[in-house]
Amino acid sequence: MRRKNHILLSTLVAPLILIGGVTYLYRSPLRDYMVGLTKPELPAERASDEFTADESAASQPKTPQQLAPELDPTRDAETPQDSPDADPLPEVVTPPNLSPTAINLAVPFTSQAPTSNWNLPFQEACEEASIIMVNAYYKGRTLLPAETEDEINSLVDWQNKEFGSYLDTTAEQTATMLRSYFGYEHVEVSYEVTAETITAELKAGRPVIIPAAGRQLGNPYFTSPGPLYHMIVIKGVAENGDFITNDPGTRRGHNYTYKPEKLLSAVHDWNDGEVETGRRAMIVVYPPTAPR
Repeated sequence: MRRKNHILLSTLVAPLILIGGVTYLYRSPLRDYMVGLTKPELPAERASDEFTADESAASQPKTPQQLAPELDPTRDAETPQDSPDADPLPEVVTPPNLSPTAINLAVPFTSQAPTSNWNLPFQEACEEASIIMVNAYYKGRTLLPAETEDEINSLVDWQNKEFGSYLDTTAEQTATMLRSYFGYEHVEVSYEVTAETITAELKAGRPVIIPAAGRQLGNPYFTSPGPLYHMIVIKGVAENGDFITNDPGTRRGHNYTYKPEKLLSAVHDWNDGEVETGRRAMIVVYPPTAPR
């Protein structure tokens, strides 16, 4: 009887071991497949020089008063706007291939380990990689791995001289790098971080850099348990409202999408290591005034 039970148990366990082994062996493609199932269709990318002056001037979401149709002062106040006698509102025309709700900026991607060297300083270089990506977007540059690695090293050297360390730079310190190292005249650190304020910046052609409690992001490509502190570039919004990002914490971070509630709940500044209670912040970089 004992032998029969042993055979039965072996018969049941063997397939489970086989399935587990196959799953482990193919864990990366299986993970890619599962991520792909939930990824929304992304809009076409737009380069920084494709934005009109009117689009670039937009910086804040409109108030309900601004969104309301302007009333004609000569019209009788008792006449409803949708009356047959009312003047028709002008038709809103969306340019071909451009969604009225979605946007995707052509921000070049690099991981924080451009040549797949995840030793220091690159395992801590998410801030450097994020600002390098934004600079490349505005300058129309392609990010080559060896050159990007050299630039990260240069930024690390600069921070060590200016800040005394390159580790865990705050939103304001990161903005200082953009101003002082790259020469951007207009860089804002905003503490009004909502889906609406982020989307308004993206619609104006400006990518948004956010600091985050990395472990709250839940990115399956992070090495467990994920970074305590992280920084990423938000480059767009999909039709379903998901944020499109360049996440330098993984080589699969190009156009990685986050649910807005997940991303916003993770937005926190460094806060001396108490990241999960850090203030919400975002860095907005305006295009350089000097020609390329």
